[in-house]
Amino acid sequence: MVNMRQLAIDFSAPVRPRGSSAKGRGPAGPPSIEGKAGRDLPPEVYTRDEVQRLLDGPLGRNEKTRTRNRALLVVMWRAGLRVSEALDLRMEDLRPKDGGVWVRRGKGGKPRLAGMDPESFEALGPWLELRTKLGLDPGGPVFCTFTGREMQSSYVRHMCGRLRSKLGLSKRVHAHALRHTHAHELFREGVAEKLIQVQLGHASLESTDKYLRRIGASEAVAAIRERGWQLAPGKKPLDVIVYGRDINGR
Repeated sequence: MVNMRQLAIDFSAPVRPRGSSAKGRGPAGPPSIEGKAGRDLPPEVYTRDEVQRLLDGPLGRNEKTRTRNRALLVVMWRAGLRVSEALDLRMEDLRPKDGGVWVRRGKGGKPRLAGMDPESFEALGPWLELRTKLGLDPGGPVFCTFTGREMQSSYVRHMCGRLRSKLGLSKRVHAHALRHTHAHELFREGVAEKLIQVQLGHASLESTDKYLRRIGASEAVAAIRERGWQLAPGKKPLDVIVYGRDINGR
């Protein structure tokens, strides 16, 4: 089991705002990040407890599958990788001495070294040990089938969909939300936007700024939703005083 106290920081839980509207149709909807199918999807950020539930969740039918899939989620989360980048990792791309993983083909085909903390490399260990015991190609993909073949992103999408259903989570569960969570954590820790840009592999600082603003707007909505009415005992929201008089004219 991955120890979240070692891997995660404490940050508040944003709640996905509901409702959206297509461009040119009525008022603008909530901030969103465009999905692969061209849909505008509100950005998700997971809390520490939600990530823990995902890592401890039903990630496969047997322990081998669960061990591999848990390691995959950890890498996408703690290195902020896109699912395609994580599945493209080769064993030689794991560079704990350099403090990260080598992304061969980021967006636009650009390579980069994405930082990852030592505890996350440790959490990756059980899968790497199992991979060796299975006799898989030491130069092959880090995350592969048990016969050494490359995994498909569609498998990860279906796995995440099953997780949401089985765990009863209200938020959408998808691999890119782990990248959102990573960016959000860095921002909350005070990491400079320029460094976050390099970590995420964005082409420009403007892209990173928009990315963080979208995620931050969802967090603001969540915080405001949690605000309660500070009323005297027995008072109800509709009993509030308006311009010195309550709604009953008293």
